[in-house]
Amino acid sequence: MLLLTVFGESVLPLLLLGAMALIIAVSLLLSRVFAGAVTAAAAVESVSERNRALTGTVTLTNRSRFPFLYLGVAAEMRNLLTGEVTEQTVFRAVPPRGKTVSSFSFSSRYCGKARFTVKALVYADYLGVFRFSRPVGASSEALILPEMFPLDVTVVKSGVTEPECDRFSPYRSGDDPSETFAIRDYEPGDPLRSVHWKLTGKFDRLVIREASLPVDESVLVLFERVVLPGGAPAAAAVRGALGEIAVSLSQKLTEMKIAHTVGWLSAGSGAFAGHRVDSEETFQLLLTEILSVSELEGTENTVEGYMKAVHPGNYSNIIYLASVSPENLFLLPPTAKKTVILCADDGAGAAVSGEADLYGVTPENYETALYPLMI
Repeated sequence: MLLLTVFGESVLPLLLLGAMALIIAVSLLLSRVFAGAVTAAAAVESVSERNRALTGTVTLTNRSRFPFLYLGVAAEMRNLLTGEVTEQTVFRAVPPRGKTVSSFSFSSRYCGKARFTVKALVYADYLGVFRFSRPVGASSEALILPEMFPLDVTVVKSGVTEPECDRFSPYRSGDDPSETFAIRDYEPGDPLRSVHWKLTGKFDRLVIREASLPVDESVLVLFERVVLPGGAPAAAAVRGALGEIAVSLSQKLTEMKIAHTVGWLSAGSGAFAGHRVDSEETFQLLLTEILSVSELEGTENTVEGYMKAVHPGNYSNIIYLASVSPENLFLLPPTAKKTVILCADDGAGAAVSGEADLYGVTPENYETALYPLMI
């Protein structure tokens, strides 16, 4: 038609060209105007396991009177702990004033918190000539649970003389009669020595006084997540192994009724964030936190961050869990019993300063190499 317009004598090809350009412009205009009427909502299974398919869905809602015949959904699944990223894009037709559900399937070989995100919607105009995209950012999260492995942990006394414990667990009772945990009615099986006779006489029914459970702040686990300048990020397998080691160690200490703190440098503020664990409830909260800790770039590691944020000497046993041997372990209190657990692809454990015990493991052998573990 362009040739006919230039070399021909009829104006009809020119009119057709103008009509075609007008139709394309109207198609592009309508698709851009009504693109804002399409919204996306993401959903994903809340809990999954390693190497199991994790299904996410995206619900597209079109509030306009016009359909979208060619609409793409660009989705991403990111494991926050290991840094794994998987991207997929599917194309769907969305009817006017209707909904369309698209399914995505992902899997991860390692534990962690998975964030399923709709990154963008890709539109084509009604004639399929132009394509444009709109960022979305709708997301949903799921936990890929770690595979806990057994640990035979022995806590070595460091010789630090600590004051008598004056803190008690607010979550469960214990055997320290110096502090009352709760007052409740008698239940079959309760020992008679727990009967509160004064309140029993007052209320004319058997009343039990539950003793408190002392907590001990002697163990600190430093979970290193910082990549220093010149350093390389750890492989996904190493990150996953470190997460499972941290979780399994905390679970074992919880079972042994040893109150402990697990801490790392926060990705948001760069400050040290310590998470105290003294019950099964607080351990479950820690589990979610550990699985979502991403590596971050920084100029100081967790040892420096901890010494800046916390007064040293609160812990008699310190465990440093990382993929690279630290050079500043000497900053930690010299009176503390220090243990370094290094996980690397080759399992090479470089020498560490500060008179620390070293365990060098790999993503393949950490379950056996850390049994038994003396901290």
